[in-house]
Amino acid sequence: MSKISGNFWADNGYTIVEEHLKKGSKAIDMLSSYLSERAKVEEEYAKSLQKLLKKTEAIADVGSLDKIWQKARSEMENECNLRTAFAQELKTAGKSVTDVASELKKTRKKHLSDAQSQKKEYDSLNSNIGKAQTKYNKACAEADKADQEVKTSEGKNLPKAQQKQQKAQQEKSKSEQEYTAAVQKLTQFQPTWEDKMTVAYDALQDVEVRRMDTVKSGWEQFEKAMRPLNNYVESFTKSVNSLVSSANPRQDLNDWIAANKSGTAPPALPVFQPPAAS
Repeated sequence: MSKISGNFWADNGYTIVEEHLKKGSKAIDMLSSYLSERAKVEEEYAKSLQKLLKKTEAIADVGSLDKIWQKARSEMENECNLRTAFAQELKTAGKSVTDVASELKKTRKKHLSDAQSQKKEYDSLNSNIGKAQTKYNKACAEADKADQEVKTSEGKNLPKAQQKQQKAQQEKSKSEQEYTAAVQKLTQFQPTWEDKMTVAYDALQDVEVRRMDTVKSGWEQFEKAMRPLNNYVESFTKSVNSLVSSANPRQDLNDWIAANKSGTAPPALPVFQPPAAS
């Protein structure tokens, strides 16, 4: 596997690594939140199904249509149980992700801080070299200019030019020493810096690998917990489809009439009847 410590030595290397790790931290936090919120959604859905089941407990229809209702209510109760179990699995998975995310956040923060401190010190020493070099280059230019003035000066202007030349040479020598010292400081610091940055980057890579493995594991737990629901939906769909396909409302009505009829002819016409003779 490629190593972070071997691929981000450029000036912007730390920034790239830091931004990537922060995005990863947000991603695992989002997964933790998703699993937790999804569990709440499933619990609320199961409660709503339970209320609906109770609301339909007195339902009764005719023949094959009543079979569909009874199957639907039976499966609704099954779904309530499955979604409650699914919610519990999501809570367990969410807690595992949350615990790891919390632990990694502390470790990531520590090693990012270590790397940042090393980068800050390196950048400071490197900046000092740049400043010293600029000062040295300027002093060299001033010394060259003073040398030219001595060559072109004569009479009473010569001592003044020579004095200026001496001063310029002194400044050149001083700035050269400062430039050399700045280079030497970074030269001495760099091996330690490289070692400490490598340690920090390797530790951060371990953090990132574990984060990614945890995210994968979280989704694996999600998928595994959802299988019973998927199987239920497939089974329920087939069962209801079979009942609906075989339902015969007209025959159901005929059967109901045959079982519940109460007279096959209308009542006789009324007849006027005088009172009986006394």
